[in-house]
Amino acid sequence: MYLRQRQDLVPDAFSFTPVTGVEPFTDIISNTIIVKGIDAPTSIAIINANETATYSINNGPFIAESGTVSNNDQVRMTLSTGSQLANTHSATLSIGGVTADFKVTTRP
Repeated sequence: MYLRQRQDLVPDAFSFTPVTGVEPFTDIISNTIIVKGIDAPTSIAIINANETATYSINNGPFIAESGTVSNNDQVRMTLSTGSQLANTHSATLSIGGVTADFKVTTRP
């Protein structure tokens, strides 16, 4: 009898480095994270954003729609700042239910 093992779809924790001192009306690209700890494709989505946010997988196009990622995929985010000075903008990326915020603060 063949027993199918359960796939691990929950990645290791990941984080994005906050960016400060940014000019208003600017698109900022995050640091690259590498998806680790999964053994099958899992979901990726932006779940909270107070400004326009997108993500890119393996240097592909930046998109806002939900998708899937695999182990060792490289992921970056973009976040557009608004018009206000000294204001923090954020977006949350979820990969397999694990989340991380990307925060960008405009200059004073």
